[in-house]
Amino acid sequence: AYAAQAVQDIDAIVDRCAMVSQIDDQADPPQPVACRIDDILREIRSQQPSAHRITLAVAENAAAVCVQSDPVLLRTVLRNVLDNARKFTREGSVTLRYEIDPRHNQLRVTVTDTGCGIPPEKRNDIFGMPSDDSKATPGLSLALCRLIARHLSGNISLDEAYTAGARFIFTIPAKP
Repeated sequence: AYAAQAVQDIDAIVDRCAMVSQIDDQADPPQPVACRIDDILREIRSQQPSAHRITLAVAENAAAVCVQSDPVLLRTVLRNVLDNARKFTREGSVTLRYEIDPRHNQLRVTVTDTGCGIPPEKRNDIFGMPSDDSKATPGLSLALCRLIARHLSGNISLDEAYTAGARFIFTIPAKP
C-alpha cells in the first residue's frame, strides 16, 4: 500500500511540474469556453474520498452560473485547494462556497476548513515555488494554483483573518 501511494504521489508531482512548465511557456491567454461552475464543483466534490464530507454552499446569485474560462485549469485549481483542505483536516469540515461578486465582476470560490491552519510565520511562503536555497519546502500545489489563477486573470489568496483552520479565496472574472 505504501509503495502504491508513493508512486501516485510521484506521478502527481511530475504532472504538476509539467503543468507549471506548460503554463510558463504559454504567451497567449487560454481560450475560454462556457463553464457551468455548479457542474464542475459537483464533479470535483464527487471525486473526493467519501471519508471527507465536503459541504457545497451556493450563494443565491450563483446558482447555475456560467463563466467563460478554461475548464481544465479551473478544475486543477479547485481540486488542488480541496485536496489540501482535506489533507490538513483530520476532524471537522471542509466547505466549498461560490458566489458572484457583481461589483467586481468576479466568480469567488472559497474553500474553508477546520483543520490545523497555517502558522503566521509560514503564510508568506505557501504560494512560492520550492527552491534549493529555502528552508521551507512548500508543496507545488498552491504555487501551481496561484500561477493558474493569474493565467486566468484571477487570484488566489489565504484569508488571514480566518483562524479556525484555513480559508482560501479563488477569484476569476465572471464575464470577459
